[in-house]
Amino acid sequence: MTLPRSLPLLCLLILAALLTACDSGPGDNVIRDALNAELAQAHLDELLEVEDVEQLSAVEDSQGDYSVEVNYRLRARKGLADYAGEVRGDDEREPMDRFAMTMALAAVRVEFGPFEEGDTFNRERRLVFSKGDQGWQMKSALGAKPDQR
Repeated sequence: MTLPRSLPLLCLLILAALLTACDSGPGDNVIRDALNAELAQAHLDELLEVEDVEQLSAVEDSQGDYSVEVNYRLRARKGLADYAGEVRGDDEREPMDRFAMTMALAAVRVEFGPFEEGDTFNRERRLVFSKGDQGWQMKSALGAKPDQR
């Protein structure tokens, strides 16, 4: 039995399509890591953690950036009142750092209300990613809102 001459070409085309699909935007792990890095930048990574990222949609623009609509869950690593007490009582932090953290925690309280360790919050956001030498990087994030599902 002989193989058709077009079979190797077909195999190469399928392989190329699969490889192209593998790099079609940031994956869920990249998105989760970027959101957790955002929490760390806001000094809230000891309090909250991103879990269970789900991409709802992803659209590539003409510059190669990806606008990604995501649903994800935040999990409280500590209760808000407990953590706020830790921050206020942390004499190793500079007074201005404690003040800034207290203000940030007040904003968290307004956003989520009082919560305990292990509580979760579903969120939905649109994020924009670009790919550079360091891989996918979050360029911007638009409006966090509670998931309405």
